[in-house]
Amino acid sequence: MKAKLLVSAVVALACVSTASAAVIMQDDFSGYPYGSPIPAIWEADGSLGTNALIVPGGVSVNPDNSTPALRITTGAIPAARLFTPTMATDENPLVIQSDVYDGMYDDIYNTRQTMSLRTTGVNGSAGWFELGMYQNSTHYSTRAYLNGGAGWLTFPGAERAVGWHTLKMTLTSNVITWTIDMDRDGTPEYTTSATFLNTPTWDKIRVGGPSAGVNYPANWDNVVVETVPEPATLALLGLGGLFLRRRRA
Repeated sequence: MKAKLLVSAVVALACVSTASAAVIMQDDFSGYPYGSPIPAIWEADGSLGTNALIVPGGVSVNPDNSTPALRITTGAIPAARLFTPTMATDENPLVIQSDVYDGMYDDIYNTRQTMSLRTTGVNGSAGWFELGMYQNSTHYSTRAYLNGGAGWLTFPGAERAVGWHTLKMTLTSNVITWTIDMDRDGTPEYTTSATFLNTPTWDKIRVGGPSAGVNYPANWDNVVVETVPEPATLALLGLGGLFLRRRRA
């Protein structure tokens, strides 16, 4: 009996490391033909027209770099997509991430291309969080705007570089954590965080220009919105099932 319980405990704890996140929305742009405007599902903030196109040049291990990406060009407004309204909690943090190609173009100071988490009513009082390139020629930037909160801040230590990078924001009930994985190996080189007071229900992701037009183009790929249970929560669920099994035995 003890041997069975030990095996069950190992299985329960193994589930902690293998449990998958609950994906709310994801898009790698692979279902759209090259050269086509972005589908209407991404046009919640207005018509993007030909300023946002599906192009070759996404994240790829192929030599010809042939996988698709969303390219938001000069003059475009942000591409936005609604998802199921979700409140971030300590037990189930809300995570949004996307890969972006930073081309470090000639006038890199004026580049405005970011990933943004918002609520319906883009410029409403609830606010938003952002991460990406915003008029800083040397570093990436973050923004937290909640009922008149902080504006744009330089991401400490996060120096800009040409290439594909993974931008990620993780929210609990009162903490926002920004990370940048510069070489997309799963280990972020840069991390910073901030606390906030209110906990709005989030329902929109945007990529492209933050609140205004885009000055220089960028490619976006692998956009994901998900909730990821904390390891402690998963462990309790796994052990709870173990104890229930023991009682029944």
